[in-house]
Amino acid sequence: MIRLYDNRFGEYGQEFVRTDGDKYTFSGKDMLLKEDAFKLLDEFSGVTVKELQDESHGNLIVFAREDADLAKLPFYTLVGKRDKFRLDTGNLMGVLSLRKGDTTLKVQVQSRFDTGKEQYFLNYLLSRIYDVSFTQPVSSSDDTFWDMLLAFVFLWRFSEATTVGLYKQYHRFEYNDLDFRGRLDLDRHLKRNYPLFDRIAYSRRENTFDNPFNHLLRHAAAKVEKKWPSMLESNPNARELLTLLKQNTPSWMPGDIQRTLGHKNTLSELRHPYFAEYYEPLRQVSCMLLMDEGANVFDTPENSGETEISGVLFDGAWLWEEYLATILCDRNLKGGPYLHADPSKRKNAIYAFSPKRGPLYPDFRRPVNGDASRCDIVLDAKYKRGDSIQSKDLHQVLCYMFLTGATQGGLIFPPKTDEKDSDTAENPATINIPSGKGKYTWRCFSFRQLKTDEGGEAFIKNMQAQEEALRSFAKPPKDFDKENQSKE
Repeated sequence: MIRLYDNRFGEYGQEFVRTDGDKYTFSGKDMLLKEDAFKLLDEFSGVTVKELQDESHGNLIVFAREDADLAKLPFYTLVGKRDKFRLDTGNLMGVLSLRKGDTTLKVQVQSRFDTGKEQYFLNYLLSRIYDVSFTQPVSSSDDTFWDMLLAFVFLWRFSEATTVGLYKQYHRFEYNDLDFRGRLDLDRHLKRNYPLFDRIAYSRRENTFDNPFNHLLRHAAAKVEKKWPSMLESNPNARELLTLLKQNTPSWMPGDIQRTLGHKNTLSELRHPYFAEYYEPLRQVSCMLLMDEGANVFDTPENSGETEISGVLFDGAWLWEEYLATILCDRNLKGGPYLHADPSKRKNAIYAFSPKRGPLYPDFRRPVNGDASRCDIVLDAKYKRGDSIQSKDLHQVLCYMFLTGATQGGLIFPPKTDEKDSDTAENPATINIPSGKGKYTWRCFSFRQLKTDEGGEAFIKNMQAQEEALRSFAKPPKDFDKENQSKE
């Protein structure tokens, strides 16, 4: 396992130096990296997420904005040679698993804010986004990080499946009674009922909820419940579907997992026109969760020579933006909730040209009198390192302000991780416009240093205090101006 942090590149890149044979030093620690593993690492250097998805046979799950250009996003880039090299990372986090022949390599990229043993920051953001109680943080030093990511993906897919309801499938049931309806099973009939013949052994196909596919979901849910008991229970949609699932699968047994994993209905892709959109991704993540129980998520034969790829990747920019939406889109926010852009559904767009041409999607904006095309403030979420924020980010927000008539705009940053980070100053600044056009203000908000080394309770209190500060910052322009005038 190679463990990296996001947004480490150039002079901040994570360096590996060979000391002897397959031995390297990395971040002050010794590690082994065999020749075959290095070749595999080098082979996938700079490979984009889109290319990884195309080669993964559906076993790479990626969370990113719909408008993110996955064809340009590599998970990592190797710079240098075998004796000395560095690995550069960007916004992407997660776990990528590569297997070729007998060589297996896992590359884990975690949040740059989780520098301690526990994954507080990433865990907290995922908990807020998926509406679950803060789960027990996992260590970055073992495979439970991978399980945690899969558990959150399962939760998301599982709660989304409530849109179409519980999955129903034709399944053949065997009976041995006098209520004969179906196909006579002569061999079984002779074995079980001879010599009395007081019953009839038969089978019939029934469209039922009690099927192998739903049994697979129950096994996956049972694993999540065992590790993080409150995760499924605290999400209303997931709790509702899980209750229905348990009520309608009476023949499910915990010890029947191998039989379920080997059933053709759990091994093959789901193509049902009504259920496939929601349940096929759920089938895939369930199999990934149960890999240590013997589930095979790969379509390729083991010795085909083709590299097997699986994993869960999160775009940090998407994750940060979705987290901020839980705060800024709250209906109880003073001045009213912000609109959050949704490029995937083409919702809440503004347009550069008439009639409705050139759609643009500001991250967050507050409508004026319910009119989404007119706003009083525009805010953009930035997850990048402070020293990589470019003038185009500023131009983008100024453009949004111009198109919506907003008098205030700015950026929202995560905490700095280095004093060299040059985030835009938080002090409000007046935007230069022709005189007589009114006052236009640029203002930014940055989260303070996170308390990831003081335990879960201290971390949560710190995050809640900063969320309250963000709510105060997001006040309407007139309230913001009034407050600043009183300070002056």
